[in-house]
This record gives sequence, C-alpha cells and structure tokens, in this order.
Amino acid sequence: MSWRNKGLPVAILAIFLIQIMSPLVQFPTSILESKQASEAMEVGFSTGSGHDLEGDIINVDGKNWTVRGESILDYWKYEVLDESFNGSFDMVVTDIGIAYACTTNNSEVYFHTIHQNGTLDSLLVQELSGETTDSCAIGVNNQNRIQIAYDIWDGDNEETGGHIRLARLAEINAVYLERTWHIRTIAE
Repeated sequence: MSWRNKGLPVAILAIFLIQIMSPLVQFPTSILESKQASEAMEVGFSTGSGHDLEGDIINVDGKNWTVRGESILDYWKYEVLDESFNGSFDMVVTDIGIAYACTTNNSEVYFHTIHQNGTLDSLLVQELSGETTDSCAIGVNNQNRIQIAYDIWDGDNEETGGHIRLARLAEINAVYLERTWHIRTIAE
C-alpha cells in the first residue's frame, strides 16, 4: 500500500473528528445576549432557512417570538407603512417570499408587488370615476394568477347599491404587451 492510500483514510478520519468536536468549542455569548434585547429591523439569512436564528428571540410589536429551527424563513423585514394612509390594504405572501398587496383610496384601486430584494412595483388596477370603494381583497390561485376583489358604490345613492368587482391580472405574453387587468362585475 502506498503512502497516498494510507494518508487518505487518515485525513478523512481527522476531518470527521474535527467536525464532531466543533460543537464543543465555546463562543462568547455576552455579545449575543446584548443584541437579543433590541428589536431587529432586518435580519438576513445565509443558509436560506430559520436554522441561522434557531432559538433566538425576535420582538414584534412588543411580543417576543422564539424562532424555531424548522421555520423556513428566507428573509424577515420590519417596516412601518405610511401612517397617513386612510384606505384599505390586503396582502398575501407566496411560498417563495414575494408579497402581493392591494390598496384602495376612495377613487382608485392599486396592486403592489414587493420582491424579495425589497423593491416595490405598483400598478393601477382601476381608476373609479364617480364611484367609490372601501376595501379590497387579494388572492393568488394555484397557477400563481393574481386576483383582486373590491366593492364599488355609485355615490350615495342607496337604490343602486354596491357592486363587487373581480380583477384578474394578465401577464405579458404573445397577446398582451404589458400587464393588463381583466375586470368583471360579479355581483350587483
């Protein structure tokens, strides 16, 4: 047996022993404890899972949450929305971490995409002329198609009542050169 054949098993055994012994090394915890009490504004993960923060405490709105290792968190971010916003807001987050939201003010309905890198894209769904809206709800179906439902009122006339509209987003393809909304009144 040559020296190469004898050295390879010894090297593999040494790497194995170092890997087993590495959890026994104590790292300074005083630095971690001082940072634990402060509220985190943004946390990035290196491995793409909650294992990086397993056992740590995240403070959200004054409530402490312990991060479980099996939680599949890719990215966590805390932001305050515009406090002067007086409309309706609804949001859904996909499995891959993209957030879709709809917002309304009295005369417009908007669609927003919040990408994983934090960028925000906004798209006008409908500008209401002579009509008002109070709320919206957003959903993503199993084919990742976005739908927004919202209510419509024809001014203050109680006789006409309210309507419910459904807007479905058509993505760019051979037919549409830009994102387009298909809007239908589904209840009158």
